[in-house]
Amino acid sequence: MKRILDHGPLAVLMLFLAMCVASCAQFGVPQPETLAQRIAVTVTGATAARQTTLTLLQAKKLTPDDAENIQRQADNVIAGAQVARTLIGTDPAGADAKLQQTRAVLIALQAYLATREGK
Repeated sequence: MKRILDHGPLAVLMLFLAMCVASCAQFGVPQPETLAQRIAVTVTGATAARQTTLTLLQAKKLTPDDAENIQRQADNVIAGAQVARTLIGTDPAGADAKLQQTRAVLIALQAYLATREGK
């Protein structure tokens, strides 16, 4: 735990959120099941990535150019989620495929931000 505390309050917050998510699953809090729910979770994740980017920029752990690139990637994630949302009624399989691609970008973005938090 001391090693986590050495990385600052953002690392502690991330650990806390991870523990909350894990415990929610154990206590029976429903996970997103429908495509619409998974889209909403993806958009929320992109919003969180934006907020983390701002925090890291203010802490000088990101350059302004890097932060701008991350914001563009978050825009792409939200746009992809919106495309998936429009396909739900007409092409559910296509909507799911688009959402999977979009989630892959979000996961990569979140992983990158996690590496910058420790710097």
